Amino acid sequence: MILYYLAGIFVLSIIIGLIVFWRMVIIRTPKHKLPDIYYREKIKAGEDFYLCGRNWLNRNKYGLWELYIEGNALERGIAAGKLTEELIEEQENIFYRQLNEFVKSLKYLHLLRLIIAWINRKIDKFIDEEFRKEIFGISLYAPKKYRFIAENYQRYLNYHAAHDIGRVLQDMQLTACTAFAAWGNKTANRSIIAGRNFDFYLGGDFSRSKIISFYNPDIGYPFVMIGWGGMVGVVSGMNMAGLTLTINGAISKIPHYATTPTSILGREIIQFASTINEAYIIAEKRKLFVSESYLICSAKENRAVIIEKNPYTTSLYETSNDFIVCTNHFQSDIFKNDAMNRENIEKSDSVARFNRVTELIQKNQNIDPHTIATILRNRYGYEDKAIGLGNEKTINQMIGHHSVIFSPGDLKIWFSTYPYQLGEYICYDLKKIISEYSGLSVKAEIFEQEKTIPADPFITTAEYKNFIRFRKNISPIPNERNRYNKNFDEKDLPELISSNPEYYSVYNIAGDYYSAKNNYLNALHYYKIALSKEISTAWEKERIEKKLDRINREISGFSNVVHCPYNKPEPINKSVYNRFKEKKCCVIIPTYNNCKTLENVITKILEFTAQIIIVNDGSIDCTDEILSRYNYLHIISYNKNRGKGYALRKGFNYAVAAGFDYAITIDSDGQHSPEELLSFLEAVEKAPDAIIVGARNMERAEIPGKSSFGHKLSNFWFRFETGIWLPDTQSGYRLYPLNFIKNFTSFTNKYEFEIEVLVRAAWKGIKITSIPISVHYGTDRITHFRPFKDFSRVSLLNAYFVLISLLYIKPFQFVQGLKKKTFREFWEQYIIKSDESNAKITAAVMLGVFMAVTPIWGWQLAVAVTIAHFLRLNKVIVIVSSHISIPPMIPFVLYLSYILGGFILNTGNFISYSSSINFIFIANNLFQYIVGSIVLGFVLAIISGIFIYFILAVFRKK
Repeated sequence: MILYYLAGIFVLSIIIGLIVFWRMVIIRTPKHKLPDIYYREKIKAGEDFYLCGRNWLNRNKYGLWELYIEGNALERGIAAGKLTEELIEEQENIFYRQLNEFVKSLKYLHLLRLIIAWINRKIDKFIDEEFRKEIFGISLYAPKKYRFIAENYQRYLNYHAAHDIGRVLQDMQLTACTAFAAWGNKTANRSIIAGRNFDFYLGGDFSRSKIISFYNPDIGYPFVMIGWGGMVGVVSGMNMAGLTLTINGAISKIPHYATTPTSILGREIIQFASTINEAYIIAEKRKLFVSESYLICSAKENRAVIIEKNPYTTSLYETSNDFIVCTNHFQSDIFKNDAMNRENIEKSDSVARFNRVTELIQKNQNIDPHTIATILRNRYGYEDKAIGLGNEKTINQMIGHHSVIFSPGDLKIWFSTYPYQLGEYICYDLKKIISEYSGLSVKAEIFEQEKTIPADPFITTAEYKNFIRFRKNISPIPNERNRYNKNFDEKDLPELISSNPEYYSVYNIAGDYYSAKNNYLNALHYYKIALSKEISTAWEKERIEKKLDRINREISGFSNVVHCPYNKPEPINKSVYNRFKEKKCCVIIPTYNNCKTLENVITKILEFTAQIIIVNDGSIDCTDEILSRYNYLHIISYNKNRGKGYALRKGFNYAVAAGFDYAITIDSDGQHSPEELLSFLEAVEKAPDAIIVGARNMERAEIPGKSSFGHKLSNFWFRFETGIWLPDTQSGYRLYPLNFIKNFTSFTNKYEFEIEVLVRAAWKGIKITSIPISVHYGTDRITHFRPFKDFSRVSLLNAYFVLISLLYIKPFQFVQGLKKKTFREFWEQYIIKSDESNAKITAAVMLGVFMAVTPIWGWQLAVAVTIAHFLRLNKVIVIVSSHISIPPMIPFVLYLSYILGGFILNTGNFISYSSSINFIFIANNLFQYIVGSIVLGFVLAIISGIFIYFILAVFRKK
């Protein structure tokens, strides 16, 4: 009863805990009296031109949306929500798709929802009422289909923290912004001018529906900003007081709960500050939950500073130069020695972009908006080094959501148009728009056409077209990259590399592809190329180095390999060469002191393929001199002779690492004809998973007698051990499927290795077949087969295999075969339709039953099969009959044997059947048990024999 009470208390505690948790994370939607604008209709007044009161939305000829909003906070939110309702839904669809890509599983999505709800549980308390009202107004028009994530109001509060949370997850690398400003002697008119690239990436669709918003609030300064549907925060903006702001993230720890989102603080500064000091006061009083840099330009003071904030401290960074650069690390004295900031400086791409911007500013005098655009579009690394398009160390990473140029002195602002920073920069006059275009009722082009900065000529080049091809395949978002990697194929490699040849990432992807295929040599090759390029971050470099280290461990045995596959001669027989390439087949030549024949063998093979692996097994003749002429082949050398088996294993391991699927082994003594390589390729078409052995005609007169005798003996034992007849088990001319060989572990190193691999392959069910080949024993042939030592070693191996075959393989195969048969099939095949007499079948059953009870545990089956063999009884029936001695019958057999032995010997040791009967008890009374088991075996054999004979006589046809 107590357990029921405890269980009830436990369940009740969980329910109460969930209720408390839910009440803690739920942010209630406020209730506001709705203003007149709520009841106004959204009017379509032209193509992509909409009105709602004095507020309007227009899409210009470049595809950018222009939004004008005025009034108090609630009015602004409602007007913006109503006018941009479709854009809000479009952005949330994009966001949700990306969220699904990151999370995949629905249950994990719900878990993420709870985590974010917990982190953001207090977010409304850190957002000023002015902006909460605006978010509430927008949320009235948010799509209701995502309410399962959270109610609209809470969801849109959370979305304003999404930028911050996204930055914390460093591996996503969604942000890497660059901003700078120049003034005084550096600019054309000595007035301050600034530029920024906002590289916040959630896919191409996210960057297309940008909204340039002109706000005319009832309190504070009118301002312009650029963002997306549903956003009230500012990441790039300028107000009528000539103050500009851009935000640049820095490395941050994962927060426990949210405070003020960075974009909301940016909005507060833009709406209410007119000087650097006012901006700093606002920044200082707000608490962030991530680290952020705010580049502030002031037209009144004609200078710029960076406000740096982490969750605990605010700092002001100023410079004595006529320019300032802001990327993604802190520069002020307070933060520059912070441990996380130091790591960011040492390992991220931030410093590289900082140095590049500084370099370009120092190269330019009389900087104007056109100069700023040129810098923002720059796609090279430091000192104009080509480091690949899209490299995070470049200023223009080709992922930018937007790019902006500010001229605060005359309230001009330029926004980039598609694509990236490469399209035209179009200019807006903030003062003119606020004064002349409020209450616009007719569609008009409101940007300053004559001040447009032309598009970058780069977009007309073949290099740009290659990059577009590259970007379609290689996304900056890891999950999109991983999806491409899964679909990546070897045939795509040339196009991938040619699309962006200086970018390390293409070689990293190629390395990942070959590594996944266990083609370690090609993976090694591409990882090394990747490391030779300019890698964006130290973290990424470390990841590639770790992969390289793993590959080096995999191929650590190939330290003496000569590998130079790029100078291969063109084979004479191109059709066969192509077939070798298509089949991913190589030729392995193990050699030891065969310099008289080796060169001729290599030369002939090169007529068909250059995919040759030569294993120099410690030769001490002129082999090294010969191999030095073939440094374009794969050559493995080691000093000490280890044996043919060891050499073959080295060759196989190398072939697997090089990505081959098949290997043909050929001896270097000249006995095999390279012209017959094609026969193996034809044979593997019919049996792609088989080991194919080249069978020599050993009956020819010139074949040495000892070779012919050894050949016949080896064939005999192979057939005995495996049941497979093979005409030549000793031939070294073979084709191996490397899928089997790479998982094969052997214990032989000499000539017997070739016997071992065949026998054990046959036992594993690998198909073994043969094709006829010619053989040539010339006078210049040198054999290293030692008749006594090697023959003895082969004989011992065969003895071992015969023993294993008799004791395990053959009985196991018998049992496995029987398991596949139903009782009806067994009865018909071995009883009803058997050619044997009733007496022989009965004798087989009696032998099996008797052997099952006899006290030779573990050996019953082997002895039973041996006796059946000599008595010529059906072994299958004997094995089946002997299976009465299996659980749960064993305890009964032990008990009856013990009792029967007691009766015969009259020992008086009688016990009742209980759990006390076990092997230990029997061991203490062993003789009584042995006598009883033998007698019991005879009794059961006779009883079963009488029963089976009667059954056969009744049911079996004559």
